[in-house]
Amino acid sequence: MSDEDHSEEWGDQPTIRFFPDHITSEATAVILLLCLYTVLAIFFSAHLDIKADPAVTPEGSKPEWYFMFLFGFLHFVPPLVGTLVPAVAVGFLIFLPWIDRNPSRAPKKRVIALSIGFLIMVGILVLSYVGATA
Repeated sequence: MSDEDHSEEWGDQPTIRFFPDHITSEATAVILLLCLYTVLAIFFSAHLDIKADPAVTPEGSKPEWYFMFLFGFLHFVPPLVGTLVPAVAVGFLIFLPWIDRNPSRAPKKRVIALSIGFLIMVGILVLSYVGATA
């Protein structure tokens, strides 16, 4: 774009470059706001209830419905397993497109994948019921 085209579009308005001028000004604003929020948090702390004890779970506390199956899963396994198995399952879901290379979309040719998906859904429903009634 020539200078003539530029002047027709913007007139006499000064322009700045995106990098480093705009980035620097935005980063400066973010850092200043972060400093302000930090000072406010230090001098005007929130007035909360008693301090939380991570070793004691309050009576009657349950997660939201979308985490209820994990809560039910924790009734059957130790806490370490209850933490690692969902993490591995999420990792499996991330890599699933590279694991299942079947190009067909016809349900008759995807019996194994559909069966596994159905079993996972049934497992989630059963574990959610267990978590809700626990």
